Amino acid sequence: MLEETDLTQPRGIAIPTETGYQVMEGKGALVNRNSVIFAVGQGISLIGDNIYLSTLIIWISAVTLAAAQTPAQKLAVAATVTAIQAGIFGANYLAGFLIIPFVGVFVDRWNRRTTMIIADLGQAVLALLPLIAFLVAKNVFIPAIYVTYFLLVAAQGFFMGSQSGVLQVIVARKSFPQAVSILTVLVGVGAVAGFALAPAFFIAVGPIIAITFNALSFVISAIALFLLRIPEEAVHPYAFRQRDDLAAVAGIGKSIAGVFKDLWRGLRFVFTTRVLFGIIIMLIVVQIGAAAVNSLTSGLFFANLHASPTKDLALIGLLPTALGAGGIIGAILVGVLARFFPLKALAIVGILGIGLGLINIAFLNNVTSGVIFYFIAGIFNNLFVVSYSSLVIKITPNSIIGRVEGVLAPLATFSSFISAFVVGAIVAAYNPALNPKTPFPNSAVLFTDIFVISGIVIVVASVLGFLLLRKAQEEVTGIEKLAIAPTPLVASEPPIIAGEGGN
Repeated sequence: MLEETDLTQPRGIAIPTETGYQVMEGKGALVNRNSVIFAVGQGISLIGDNIYLSTLIIWISAVTLAAAQTPAQKLAVAATVTAIQAGIFGANYLAGFLIIPFVGVFVDRWNRRTTMIIADLGQAVLALLPLIAFLVAKNVFIPAIYVTYFLLVAAQGFFMGSQSGVLQVIVARKSFPQAVSILTVLVGVGAVAGFALAPAFFIAVGPIIAITFNALSFVISAIALFLLRIPEEAVHPYAFRQRDDLAAVAGIGKSIAGVFKDLWRGLRFVFTTRVLFGIIIMLIVVQIGAAAVNSLTSGLFFANLHASPTKDLALIGLLPTALGAGGIIGAILVGVLARFFPLKALAIVGILGIGLGLINIAFLNNVTSGVIFYFIAGIFNNLFVVSYSSLVIKITPNSIIGRVEGVLAPLATFSSFISAFVVGAIVAAYNPALNPKTPFPNSAVLFTDIFVISGIVIVVASVLGFLLLRKAQEEVTGIEKLAIAPTPLVASEPPIIAGEGGN
C-alpha cells in the first residue's frame, strides 16, 4: 500500500510500493521531467558515440590509403581496414567478457546515478587517447585505439549496468517497452546522424575537433544525469535494504566473498527464470552471427558493393547509417506493437528477419541495394533488441537488475568476441596482400560466404527462441520468484527527493 504522504510527490517521481520504488501509472508515467532530461542527454551522447566510431574508421582508412602506392595495394585496403575493424570489435568484446560480469555486482551496491556520471566523465577522458597517441607517437596509433576501446567498454559497462536500474524508477512499469523504444530510437538517430555526418565532419574539421566533440558529448550526458530528481532510495537500494541476515551481509559486504555471493544471486535468478534463460540462448547464437557481420561492413562496402576506396571514402558511413535508420523504425514498431503482441513473439520475429536479411545481403553487388537491405536489417535488429531489453527490465526486480545485465552481457559478448576473432583471423589469413596462395584472390567471395553462414546461424537462433519461449510467461512466477526475493524497503519517513545535483 502507498503511504498517504507519497501521493503528494510530483508526477513522474518514483515512490515506495510493496514491490519497490515505482513511478505511478497515469499522467507522467512515460513523459516527465526526469525522462525528458535523461533522453536529451543520452541523445546527444549517442550522436557523439557514433561520430567517434565512424571517425576512427574513416581516419584509419585515410591513414592506410596514404601508405598505398600501387593499384594492388589500394585493393588490399579493404581487407586491411576490415582486419583493424575486427580488432576494434575484439577489444570491445574482450572487455565485456572480462569486466562486465562483476560490474553488475557493484552497480547494485552503489548509487546508480552517481556511477553513471562518473562513467561518463571517465569516457570523456578515454575518448581522447587515440588523438594523443596520433599527435605524440603515430606508430602506436592503432594499438592505442584497441586499448581505448577496451577501457571505454569497461567504463560503459558501469554506465549501462546502472542505466536499466535508473530507467526502472523514472517511468512507470507498463511504459517500459515504450521507454526502451524511445532510447533505442535515440540510438538509431545517433547512428544516422553520426555515420551520416562523420565523413563530411572529419574531412571539414579534421580529427582533433571530431574526437573532441565526442568527449564533450559525454560531459553533456553527465550534466543531464546530475539534473535528475530521483529519491536516493530508488537509485541506491543497497544502502537502504533491510534483511534478516543484515549482520552477515555487513560482515562480508566489502569482501571478495560478498562479491561472489551477490554474483551467484544474479546467476541463480537468470537461470531459473524461463524467459531470461531463453533470451540468453538467443543472444549467444545471434551474437555469433552478428559479430561476424559487424567486422565486415567496411570490407563489404569496398569489395562486394564495388565502392571505390579512393572516390567513395566519404560514403563509407552509408551502410551503418541505413542500419541505424532502419533501427529507428524497428524501435518505434516495438513501442506500438507491444500493446498488442507478446514481447517474446516480437523478439523471435526480429531474429528471423535479421538472419534472412543477411543471407540476401551476401549476394548484393551495388551500394544502392546494400543501403536498402541494411535498412531492412536495421528494422528487424531493433525489433529483437528492444523486445528482449524490455522483457529483461520488466521481469527483473530493481535490486538485482545490475547483476542480471551483468550475466546477459558477458555471455553475449564472449560469443561476439570469439566470432569477431575468428573472422578477423580468417580475413587476415586469406588477405591477397599477405597470402599470394589464398583460395580467395577476390575478397568479395570470402565476404559472401561469411554473410551466408552468419545468416543461417541467426535463423537457427529464431527456431531456438520459439522452442524455448513459446510457453514462457512474461511475468516472474512460481519458482522464479524464489530465485531472489525483492529487497524490503526500510521503514522511514517519506523519501527525500534528491534535487539538482543530489545523490
